[in-house]
Amino acid sequence: MSLDPMRESVYQAERQVFHVLERPGMVNFFGSELTIAPEVWFKSIDEIQNYVNTAIEAIASDWVGLTPVLVRQRKGQTKAHYEFENKIIAIPTETNWAMREMVVLHEIAHHLTWFDEPGAEAHGLEYVANYLFLVSHFMGEEVALLLTAAFDGQEIVVTR
Repeated sequence: MSLDPMRESVYQAERQVFHVLERPGMVNFFGSELTIAPEVWFKSIDEIQNYVNTAIEAIASDWVGLTPVLVRQRKGQTKAHYEFENKIIAIPTETNWAMREMVVLHEIAHHLTWFDEPGAEAHGLEYVANYLFLVSHFMGEEVALLLTAAFDGQEIVVTR
């Protein structure tokens, strides 16, 4: 049994939203028109660090005692990750796929989840709720709605 049983489902839902974010603007969502704002793309680790600092500061009242997060370049290019022990987000920079806002929010969600509950499933229900909170707060309710629907399509129960 996997120690992270929802991981692939979370990644699949995220990929669905990535495709929509590639064409920001008006999106037909089950007969309703949603306006999707352009996603933030970063050019450097310093830009990501500034974004993370601002994000942590903006939500600090919801997570009293939340510690800062450092951002570093990741050597491998196939994934980003969060290091719980060191409070570090590692982002690959040689290819641009990870230099985007949703990937950074994904990693911040790990920080929030493990701040609340050390040892929680990496992509479990607590994580999903925190990820949706961040997407809603920083990217807007429209993108959070798309992500919620994508989670639903992957049979992930969303509690917000």
